[in-house]
Amino acid sequence: MLSAIPNPKSVSDTETLEAAVPKKELEMLQKQIRSDKDGYEEQIDYLRTKLDEALGETRKLTALLTDQSTSKRNDGAGETWEKTLKALEARIANQEQSAKSEKEERQKILRQNHSLRKALEVEKSKTLWQRLFG
Repeated sequence: MLSAIPNPKSVSDTETLEAAVPKKELEMLQKQIRSDKDGYEEQIDYLRTKLDEALGETRKLTALLTDQSTSKRNDGAGETWEKTLKALEARIANQEQSAKSEKEERQKILRQNHSLRKALEVEKSKTLWQRLFG
């Protein structure tokens, strides 16, 4: 019958062991949770950094697209350039025409001058009587 009555010392040891196992499991779970939490915090920091980088790239791309759309809007300015070029071409053509007209006028004047010199030389070569009666 002695074996039927549990030894108080062995009961308390068993209870202590049974209580120690859940405590140890609890500690291990807490360590695992802390470790997971640290890992998740690192992941969150990494993802925030990547998100900030992506936002910066997005801003740069938006700026480039804005510049291109501004360029496209300035295609009207391209039409203005075309108009300006055509106006300049017309102006150059007018200047060339005017230069050609001036050259022709100078040549005409030179021919007249030349014919007048010949007439003068002919008059100079005449004698006084030829000039008077001639």
